[in-house]
Amino acid sequence: MLSQLAPLALAAMVTQARPNADDPRATVRAAALAVQGDSASRLDARLRARVARDPNDRPALLGIATLARLRYDYPAAESTYRRLLTRPDDRYAVYAHLGLAEGFDARSMTRASRPELERALGAARQLGDRTAEGRALVFLSIIRGRLEGVRTAEALLDTAASVVADTVFDVWSLLRGRRAIALALRGRAADASREASASVDLARRARDVDVEAHAFRIAGQILQYRGQWDSALVALRQSETLYQRARDRSALATSLIWHAQVLAGLGHYGEEREVMQRALREGEATHNPAAKADAHRAFGALAQLLGDWPSAATHLKESAAISTATGDSGGVRITKKFLDESKVEEMGPEVKKWISRLGTFGHLARMVVFGLVGVFVLKAAIDYTPSKAVGLDGALAKIVHQSYGPVLLGIVATGLIAFAIYSLSDARYRRI
Repeated sequence: MLSQLAPLALAAMVTQARPNADDPRATVRAAALAVQGDSASRLDARLRARVARDPNDRPALLGIATLARLRYDYPAAESTYRRLLTRPDDRYAVYAHLGLAEGFDARSMTRASRPELERALGAARQLGDRTAEGRALVFLSIIRGRLEGVRTAEALLDTAASVVADTVFDVWSLLRGRRAIALALRGRAADASREASASVDLARRARDVDVEAHAFRIAGQILQYRGQWDSALVALRQSETLYQRARDRSALATSLIWHAQVLAGLGHYGEEREVMQRALREGEATHNPAAKADAHRAFGALAQLLGDWPSAATHLKESAAISTATGDSGGVRITKKFLDESKVEEMGPEVKKWISRLGTFGHLARMVVFGLVGVFVLKAAIDYTPSKAVGLDGALAKIVHQSYGPVLLGIVATGLIAFAIYSLSDARYRRI
Protein backbone atom coordinates (compact mmCIF):
# COMPACT_ATOMS: atom_id res chain seq x y z
CA MET A 1 0.00 0.00 0.00
CA LEU A 2 2.84 2.39 0.84
CA SER A 3 4.29 1.88 -2.63
CA GLN A 4 0.99 3.14 -4.04
CA LEU A 5 0.79 6.16 -1.73
CA ALA A 6 4.21 7.56 -2.61
CA PRO A 7 3.54 8.06 -6.34
CA LEU A 8 0.17 9.59 -5.49
CA ALA A 9 1.84 12.06 -3.15
CA LEU A 10 4.39 12.89 -5.84
CA ALA A 11 1.69 13.30 -8.45
CA ALA A 12 -0.05 15.79 -6.20
CA MET A 13 3.15 17.81 -6.03
CA VAL A 14 3.75 17.68 -9.77
CA THR A 15 0.33 19.11 -10.54
CA GLN A 16 1.02 22.30 -8.61
CA ALA A 17 2.07 25.13 -10.87
CA ARG A 18 4.58 27.06 -8.83
CA PRO A 19 7.31 25.47 -6.66
CA ASN A 20 6.80 27.91 -3.78
CA ALA A 21 3.11 26.94 -3.62
CA ASP A 22 4.12 23.42 -2.66
CA ASP A 23 4.39 22.20 0.91
CA PRO A 24 7.94 21.08 1.82
CA ARG A 25 6.47 18.77 4.47
CA ALA A 26 4.52 16.97 1.74
CA THR A 27 7.74 16.61 -0.26
CA VAL A 28 9.59 15.09 2.69
CA ARG A 29 6.64 12.83 3.49
CA ALA A 30 6.43 11.60 -0.12
CA ALA A 31 10.13 10.67 -0.01
CA ALA A 32 9.66 8.78 3.28
CA LEU A 33 6.69 6.86 1.90
CA ALA A 34 8.67 5.99 -1.23
CA VAL A 35 11.49 4.53 0.88
CA GLN A 36 9.00 2.56 2.97
CA GLY A 37 7.19 1.30 -0.12
CA ASP A 38 10.31 0.30 -2.09
CA SER A 39 9.55 2.90 -4.77
CA ALA A 40 12.41 5.25 -3.88
CA SER A 41 14.33 4.60 -7.11
CA ARG A 42 11.30 5.40 -9.27
CA LEU A 43 10.58 8.58 -7.34
CA ASP A 44 14.23 9.61 -7.50
CA ALA A 45 14.27 9.17 -11.30
CA ARG A 46 11.14 11.28 -11.72
CA LEU A 47 12.51 14.05 -9.51
CA ARG A 48 15.85 14.08 -11.34
CA ALA A 49 14.01 14.35 -14.64
CA ARG A 50 12.27 17.45 -13.28
CA VAL A 51 15.60 18.97 -12.18
CA ALA A 52 17.04 18.24 -15.62
CA ARG A 53 14.24 20.36 -17.09
CA ASP A 54 14.46 23.04 -14.41
CA PRO A 55 17.64 23.14 -12.24
CA ASN A 56 15.82 25.46 -9.81
CA ASP A 57 12.92 23.06 -9.12
CA ARG A 58 13.09 23.38 -5.34
CA PRO A 59 10.46 20.73 -4.43
CA ALA A 60 12.31 18.22 -6.62
CA LEU A 61 15.68 19.13 -5.08
CA LEU A 62 14.30 18.71 -1.55
CA GLY A 63 12.83 15.34 -2.53
CA ILE A 64 16.15 14.14 -4.00
CA ALA A 65 18.07 15.28 -0.91
CA THR A 66 15.59 13.58 1.44
CA LEU A 67 15.72 10.31 -0.50
CA ALA A 68 19.52 10.35 -0.35
CA ARG A 69 19.49 10.97 3.42
CA LEU A 70 16.92 8.26 4.11
CA ARG A 71 19.03 5.82 2.06
CA TYR A 72 22.19 6.83 3.97
CA ASP A 73 23.95 8.52 1.06
CA TYR A 74 24.91 11.44 3.27
CA PRO A 75 27.41 13.16 0.93
CA ALA A 76 24.82 13.30 -1.89
CA ALA A 77 22.14 14.49 0.55
CA GLU A 78 24.34 17.24 1.94
CA SER A 79 25.37 18.58 -1.46
CA THR A 80 21.74 18.71 -2.64
CA TYR A 81 20.50 20.35 0.56
CA ARG A 82 23.16 23.03 0.13
CA ARG A 83 21.90 23.76 -3.37
CA LEU A 84 18.63 24.75 -1.72
CA LEU A 85 20.48 27.15 0.57
CA THR A 86 21.77 29.28 -2.30
CA ARG A 87 18.47 31.16 -1.98
CA PRO A 88 17.67 31.11 1.73
CA ASP A 89 14.37 32.97 1.56
CA ASP A 90 11.70 30.28 1.56
CA ARG A 91 10.43 27.23 3.43
CA TYR A 92 12.54 24.88 1.30
CA ALA A 93 15.64 26.44 2.87
CA VAL A 94 14.14 25.79 6.32
CA TYR A 95 13.63 22.11 5.52
CA ALA A 96 17.09 21.92 3.97
CA HIS A 97 18.54 23.04 7.33
CA LEU A 98 16.35 20.49 9.13
CA GLY A 99 17.42 17.75 6.74
CA LEU A 100 21.09 18.58 7.19
CA ALA A 101 20.62 18.56 10.98
CA GLU A 102 18.91 15.16 10.95
CA GLY A 103 21.65 13.73 8.75
CA PHE A 104 24.35 15.02 11.08
CA ASP A 105 22.46 13.79 14.14
CA ALA A 106 22.13 10.29 12.65
CA ARG A 107 25.94 10.20 12.54
CA SER A 108 26.32 11.65 16.08
CA MET A 109 27.76 14.88 14.65
CA THR A 110 26.19 17.09 17.32
CA ARG A 111 28.49 20.05 16.72
CA ALA A 112 27.40 20.20 13.08
CA SER A 113 23.73 19.46 13.81
CA ARG A 114 23.10 22.22 16.35
CA PRO A 115 23.96 25.20 14.08
CA GLU A 116 21.70 23.83 11.34
CA LEU A 117 18.83 23.49 13.81
CA GLU A 118 19.38 27.04 15.04
CA ARG A 119 19.37 28.33 11.45
CA ALA A 120 16.20 26.37 10.73
CA LEU A 121 14.61 27.81 13.87
CA GLY A 122 15.49 31.40 12.95
CA ALA A 123 14.31 31.04 9.36
CA ALA A 124 11.08 29.28 10.39
CA ARG A 125 10.24 32.10 12.80
CA GLN A 126 10.95 34.71 10.16
CA LEU A 127 8.67 32.93 7.66
CA GLY A 128 5.99 32.10 10.21
CA ASP A 129 6.33 28.32 9.71
CA ARG A 130 5.27 27.24 13.18
CA THR A 131 5.44 23.52 12.40
CA ALA A 132 9.06 23.73 11.29
CA GLU A 133 9.78 25.96 14.29
CA GLY A 134 8.34 23.34 16.64
CA ARG A 135 10.28 20.51 15.01
CA ALA A 136 13.54 22.46 15.31
CA LEU A 137 12.83 23.18 18.98
CA VAL A 138 12.15 19.50 19.74
CA PHE A 139 15.45 18.39 18.20
CA LEU A 140 17.32 21.27 19.88
CA SER A 141 15.90 20.10 23.22
CA ILE A 142 17.71 16.79 22.74
CA ILE A 143 21.08 18.36 21.95
CA ARG A 144 20.98 21.21 24.45
CA GLY A 145 19.44 18.99 27.11
CA ARG A 146 22.51 16.73 27.00
CA LEU A 147 24.82 19.73 27.43
CA GLU A 148 22.80 22.07 29.65
CA GLY A 149 20.52 19.77 31.60
CA VAL A 150 16.88 18.74 31.88
CA ARG A 151 15.54 22.23 32.65
CA THR A 152 16.83 23.59 29.35
CA ALA A 153 15.29 20.67 27.49
CA GLU A 154 11.93 21.20 29.21
CA ALA A 155 11.96 24.93 28.47
CA LEU A 156 12.53 24.28 24.77
CA LEU A 157 9.77 21.66 24.72
CA ASP A 158 7.36 24.08 26.41
CA THR A 159 8.15 26.67 23.72
CA ALA A 160 7.54 24.08 21.02
CA ALA A 161 4.20 23.17 22.60
CA SER A 162 3.15 26.82 22.45
CA VAL A 163 3.68 27.13 18.68
CA VAL A 164 2.74 23.75 17.15
CA ALA A 165 -0.88 23.31 16.09
CA ASP A 166 -2.84 20.58 17.85
CA THR A 167 -3.41 18.77 14.56
CA VAL A 168 0.30 18.32 13.73
CA PHE A 169 0.31 14.87 15.35
CA ASP A 170 3.80 13.76 14.26
CA VAL A 171 5.58 16.73 15.87
CA TRP A 172 3.41 16.41 18.97
CA SER A 173 4.33 12.75 19.23
CA LEU A 174 8.03 13.58 19.11
CA LEU A 175 7.52 16.40 21.61
CA ARG A 176 5.71 14.28 24.18
CA GLY A 177 8.19 11.46 23.75
CA ARG A 178 11.05 13.80 24.62
CA ARG A 179 9.03 15.17 27.52
CA ALA A 180 8.65 11.59 28.79
CA ILE A 181 12.43 11.20 28.83
CA ALA A 182 12.85 14.49 30.73
CA LEU A 183 10.28 13.43 33.33
CA ALA A 184 11.98 10.05 33.75
CA LEU A 185 15.30 11.80 34.37
CA ARG A 186 13.57 13.85 37.05
CA GLY A 187 12.36 10.66 38.73
CA ARG A 188 8.70 11.20 37.83
CA ALA A 189 8.16 7.72 36.45
CA ALA A 190 4.35 7.70 36.42
CA ASP A 191 4.17 11.03 34.57
CA ALA A 192 6.84 9.81 32.14
CA SER A 193 4.77 6.71 31.36
CA ARG A 194 1.68 8.83 30.65
CA GLU A 195 3.64 11.04 28.25
CA ALA A 196 5.13 7.99 26.51
CA SER A 197 1.66 6.49 26.03
CA ALA A 198 0.37 9.80 24.65
CA SER A 199 3.31 9.85 22.24
CA VAL A 200 2.34 6.43 20.87
CA ASP A 201 -1.31 7.49 20.47
CA LEU A 202 -0.35 10.67 18.62
CA ALA A 203 2.01 8.77 16.31
CA ARG A 204 -0.80 6.42 15.36
CA ARG A 205 -3.05 9.39 14.62
CA ALA A 206 -0.29 10.80 12.42
CA ARG A 207 -0.16 7.50 10.48
CA ASP A 208 3.62 7.82 10.43
CA VAL A 209 5.35 4.45 10.91
CA ASP A 210 8.76 5.93 11.72
CA VAL A 211 7.35 8.32 14.33
CA GLU A 212 5.38 5.44 15.87
CA ALA A 213 8.58 3.40 16.05
CA HIS A 214 10.29 6.29 17.91
CA ALA A 215 7.35 6.46 20.32
CA PHE A 216 7.53 2.75 21.13
CA ARG A 217 11.29 2.97 21.61
CA ILE A 218 10.84 5.73 24.17
CA ALA A 219 8.06 3.75 25.86
CA GLY A 220 10.52 0.86 26.13
CA GLN A 221 13.16 3.14 27.64
CA ILE A 222 10.71 4.43 30.25
CA LEU A 223 9.65 0.90 31.17
CA GLN A 224 13.31 -0.01 31.53
CA TYR A 225 13.86 2.95 33.87
CA ARG A 226 10.95 1.64 35.96
CA GLY A 227 12.40 -1.86 36.12
CA GLN A 228 9.55 -3.38 34.10
CA TRP A 229 11.89 -5.49 32.00
CA ASP A 230 9.41 -7.79 30.27
CA SER A 231 7.13 -4.92 29.28
CA ALA A 232 10.16 -2.99 28.05
CA LEU A 233 11.08 -5.91 25.79
CA VAL A 234 7.58 -5.95 24.29
CA ALA A 235 7.71 -2.21 23.53
CA LEU A 236 11.21 -2.38 22.06
CA ARG A 237 10.39 -5.35 19.85
CA GLN A 238 7.37 -3.46 18.54
CA SER A 239 9.65 -0.48 17.89
CA GLU A 240 12.03 -2.70 15.91
CA THR A 241 9.19 -4.16 13.84
CA LEU A 242 8.03 -0.65 12.94
CA TYR A 243 11.54 0.56 12.12
CA GLN A 244 11.88 -2.36 9.73
CA ARG A 245 8.60 -1.37 8.06
CA ALA A 246 9.87 2.21 7.81
CA ARG A 247 13.22 1.01 6.39
CA ASP A 248 14.93 3.08 9.11
CA ARG A 249 17.92 0.85 9.81
CA SER A 250 19.90 3.55 11.59
CA ALA A 251 17.20 4.09 14.22
CA LEU A 252 16.71 0.31 14.35
CA ALA A 253 20.34 -0.02 15.46
CA THR A 254 19.69 2.40 18.33
CA SER A 255 16.57 0.50 19.39
CA LEU A 256 18.52 -2.77 19.36
CA ILE A 257 21.06 -1.26 21.77
CA TRP A 258 18.27 -0.56 24.26
CA HIS A 259 16.94 -4.07 23.65
CA ALA A 260 20.36 -5.51 24.50
CA GLN A 261 20.52 -3.49 27.72
CA VAL A 262 17.19 -4.93 28.85
CA LEU A 263 18.39 -8.47 28.08
CA ALA A 264 21.53 -7.79 30.13
CA GLY A 265 19.35 -6.66 33.04
CA LEU A 266 17.45 -9.94 32.80
CA GLY A 267 20.68 -11.94 32.66
CA HIS A 268 19.98 -13.27 29.14
CA TYR A 269 23.56 -12.86 28.00
CA GLY A 270 23.38 -15.16 24.99
CA GLU A 271 20.43 -13.24 23.55
CA GLU A 272 22.12 -9.98 24.47
CA ARG A 273 25.17 -10.91 22.41
CA GLU A 274 23.03 -11.79 19.37
CA VAL A 275 21.11 -8.50 19.57
CA MET A 276 24.33 -6.50 19.95
CA GLN A 277 25.82 -8.20 16.91
CA ARG A 278 22.76 -7.22 14.93
CA ALA A 279 22.94 -3.64 16.24
CA LEU A 280 26.58 -3.45 15.21
CA ARG A 281 25.77 -4.68 11.68
CA GLU A 282 22.95 -2.16 11.29
CA GLY A 283 25.10 0.64 12.67
CA GLU A 284 27.93 -0.15 10.27
CA ALA A 285 25.58 -0.43 7.28
CA THR A 286 24.01 2.97 7.98
CA HIS A 287 27.11 4.88 9.15
CA ASN A 288 25.64 5.26 12.66
CA PRO A 289 28.70 5.75 14.90
CA ALA A 290 26.65 6.08 18.10
CA ALA A 291 25.19 2.61 17.60
CA LYS A 292 28.63 1.19 16.79
CA ALA A 293 30.19 2.78 19.88
CA ASP A 294 27.33 1.60 22.11
CA ALA A 295 27.53 -1.94 20.70
CA HIS A 296 31.29 -2.16 21.28
CA ARG A 297 30.82 -0.76 24.80
CA ALA A 298 28.15 -3.38 25.55
CA PHE A 299 30.38 -6.15 24.16
CA GLY A 300 33.17 -4.88 26.40
CA ALA A 301 30.96 -4.83 29.50
CA LEU A 302 29.76 -8.37 28.78
CA ALA A 303 33.32 -9.59 28.25
CA GLN A 304 34.33 -8.06 31.59
CA LEU A 305 31.44 -9.82 33.28
CA LEU A 306 32.59 -13.14 31.81
CA GLY A 307 36.22 -12.48 32.73
CA ASP A 308 37.49 -12.00 29.19
CA TRP A 309 39.54 -8.90 29.94
CA PRO A 310 41.52 -8.80 26.68
CA SER A 311 38.33 -8.88 24.56
CA ALA A 312 36.78 -6.33 26.90
CA ALA A 313 39.73 -3.99 26.37
CA THR A 314 39.58 -4.39 22.58
CA HIS A 315 35.88 -3.53 22.40
CA LEU A 316 36.06 -0.70 24.92
CA LYS A 317 39.01 0.95 23.18
CA GLU A 318 37.14 0.74 19.86
CA SER A 319 34.09 2.32 21.51
CA ALA A 320 36.19 5.12 22.98
CA ALA A 321 37.87 5.78 19.62
CA ILE A 322 34.52 6.07 17.82
CA SER A 323 33.07 8.37 20.51
CA THR A 324 36.18 10.55 20.45
CA ALA A 325 36.07 10.84 16.65
CA THR A 326 32.45 12.03 16.72
CA GLY A 327 32.91 14.38 19.68
CA ASP A 328 30.67 12.31 21.95
CA SER A 329 32.23 13.29 25.29
CA GLY A 330 29.50 11.48 27.24
CA GLY A 331 30.24 8.22 25.45
CA VAL A 332 33.97 8.65 26.10
CA ARG A 333 33.35 9.16 29.84
CA ILE A 334 31.14 6.07 30.13
CA THR A 335 33.62 3.88 28.25
CA LYS A 336 36.54 5.19 30.30
CA LYS A 337 34.79 4.05 33.48
CA PHE A 338 34.74 0.48 32.13
CA LEU A 339 38.38 0.70 30.99
CA ASP A 340 39.45 2.02 34.38
CA GLU A 341 38.22 -1.18 36.02
CA SER A 342 41.17 -3.20 34.70
CA LYS A 343 44.92 -2.96 34.13
CA VAL A 344 44.96 -4.73 30.80
CA GLU A 345 47.96 -2.72 29.66
CA GLU A 346 50.03 -4.44 32.39
CA MET A 347 49.23 -7.93 31.03
CA GLY A 348 51.61 -9.67 28.68
CA PRO A 349 50.22 -11.51 25.64
CA GLU A 350 50.43 -14.93 27.34
CA VAL A 351 48.80 -13.61 30.52
CA LYS A 352 45.92 -12.15 28.51
CA LYS A 353 45.40 -15.45 26.70
CA TRP A 354 45.37 -17.59 29.83
CA ILE A 355 43.26 -15.24 31.92
CA SER A 356 40.67 -15.23 29.15
CA ARG A 357 40.64 -19.03 28.98
CA LEU A 358 40.53 -19.49 32.76
CA GLY A 359 37.73 -16.97 33.11
CA THR A 360 35.60 -18.60 30.42
CA PHE A 361 36.13 -22.16 31.73
CA GLY A 362 35.64 -21.10 35.34
CA HIS A 363 32.41 -19.24 34.66
CA LEU A 364 31.03 -22.21 32.73
CA ALA A 365 31.75 -24.50 35.69
CA ARG A 366 30.00 -22.13 38.06
CA MET A 367 27.01 -21.96 35.71
CA VAL A 368 26.73 -25.76 35.77
CA VAL A 369 26.87 -26.00 39.57
CA PHE A 370 24.53 -23.12 40.34
CA GLY A 371 22.21 -24.25 37.54
CA LEU A 372 21.91 -27.62 39.28
CA VAL A 373 21.24 -25.91 42.61
CA GLY A 374 18.47 -23.91 40.96
CA VAL A 375 16.93 -27.03 39.41
CA PHE A 376 16.81 -28.85 42.75
CA VAL A 377 15.32 -25.81 44.53
CA LEU A 378 12.67 -25.47 41.82
CA LYS A 379 11.86 -29.19 42.01
CA ALA A 380 11.52 -28.96 45.79
CA ALA A 381 9.10 -26.04 45.41
CA ILE A 382 6.98 -27.86 42.82
CA ASP A 383 6.87 -31.10 44.82
CA TYR A 384 6.36 -29.32 48.19
CA THR A 385 9.35 -31.25 49.57
CA PRO A 386 11.85 -28.78 51.04
CA SER A 387 14.26 -31.62 51.81
CA LYS A 388 14.95 -31.99 48.08
CA ALA A 389 16.46 -28.50 47.95
CA VAL A 390 20.26 -28.68 48.10
CA GLY A 391 23.17 -26.30 48.31
CA LEU A 392 26.54 -26.36 46.59
CA ASP A 393 27.72 -29.51 48.41
CA GLY A 394 24.45 -31.30 47.63
CA ALA A 395 24.67 -30.41 43.96
CA LEU A 396 28.20 -31.83 43.75
CA ALA A 397 27.05 -34.99 45.54
CA LYS A 398 24.23 -35.39 42.98
CA ILE A 399 26.79 -35.20 40.17
CA VAL A 400 28.78 -38.11 41.68
CA HIS A 401 25.74 -40.41 41.54
CA GLN A 402 25.09 -39.79 37.84
CA SER A 403 26.43 -41.82 34.93
CA TYR A 404 30.11 -40.94 34.48
CA GLY A 405 29.70 -39.03 37.76
CA PRO A 406 33.35 -39.07 38.83
CA VAL A 407 34.45 -37.84 35.39
CA LEU A 408 31.85 -35.04 35.41
CA LEU A 409 32.79 -34.11 38.97
CA GLY A 410 36.44 -33.94 37.95
CA ILE A 411 35.66 -31.59 35.07
CA VAL A 412 33.51 -29.36 37.27
CA ALA A 413 36.14 -29.37 40.03
CA THR A 414 38.82 -28.39 37.51
CA GLY A 415 36.56 -25.58 36.30
CA LEU A 416 36.05 -24.32 39.83
CA ILE A 417 39.80 -24.38 40.43
CA ALA A 418 40.20 -22.44 37.18
CA PHE A 419 37.68 -19.91 38.46
CA ALA A 420 39.62 -19.58 41.71
CA ILE A 421 42.84 -18.87 39.79
CA TYR A 422 40.97 -16.43 37.54
CA SER A 423 39.59 -14.64 40.63
CA LEU A 424 43.12 -14.19 41.97
CA SER A 425 44.31 -12.79 38.63
CA ASP A 426 41.20 -10.61 38.47
CA ALA A 427 42.11 -9.14 41.84
CA ARG A 428 45.67 -8.55 40.62
CA TYR A 429 44.65 -6.68 37.45
CA ARG A 430 41.42 -4.96 38.53
CA ARG A 431 41.61 -1.30 39.53
CA ILE A 432 39.84 -0.50 42.79
